[in-house]
Parts: sequence; C-alpha cells; structure tokens
Amino acid sequence: CAAVSPLASFTARATPGIDNQVSLTFQSPDNTMVNVLVVRSDNPNFTFAPVDGLTYAVGGMSSFAVVHAATHNQSTPFSFTDSGHGLIANTTYYYRAYRGNLYPRYSAVLSASAAPTGTAAGDGDGEVDPIIPSR
Repeated sequence: CAAVSPLASFTARATPGIDNQVSLTFQSPDNTMVNVLVVRSDNPNFTFAPVDGLTYAVGGMSSFAVVHAATHNQSTPFSFTDSGHGLIANTTYYYRAYRGNLYPRYSAVLSASAAPTGTAAGDGDGEVDPIIPSR
C-alpha cells in the first residue's frame, strides 16, 4: 500500500475569555475522502501512533483522549471545538492529527498545542474579575 500523505495543515488555538475550549482546524491537501483522527494529551511526551487497519472512537479524559474521529472529503479548512471531558484552564494540551485512507492506513503526524483559559464571572476578556460584595 502506498503511504498516506499527511494533512496539509493543523492548528490548535485557545481563545481568551472562552472557558476551557480549544479550537482545532485542519485541512486535507485534496478532495479525497479521508479519515481524520485527532488525539489529545496533557503530557508533551505522550506516545501514541494509530494502528493501520483500526478505527477509533471519540472518548477519554483530559490526560488522554480521542477528540475527533470522522470522515471528510473536502480540501477547505475544517474546524471543531474540543470542550469536553474535563479540560482544565491554563493547562497546555498537546494534539496530534493523523490523516487516514479508507482502509484505514494512517499518515505521519502533525502536532499542535494550546492552553485553554478559564474565566470567573466577568466580562469575557479572559481575565479574572474581582468579586465585589453587594451591600
């Protein structure tokens, strides 16, 4: 079997003022139908490599999780939000994205990282606002 080319791009971005969410965007290099697998860990040195022939389901906790496993057939950027399973504010999460053919046989990895912020009551500027007691 021929090697599978990796995704054309993959980014992770935490938006200030958005509680415990990371926006992820990837782009396939062509319109070929592909499987995309994205995994997350809070350990920068986590070891994971998808096994050719296996498919994966979304699930896990903040320390390690499959956050996206779906089929796509577009060459335009695709975005989704990782906001589940106990993301902790101000913790850096490390993401790895793989492109797979329909077998699936997986590509080399593309990596990205981001640290979601958290806000306590406030105006959404990403900073913790003081709590002023009412009288």
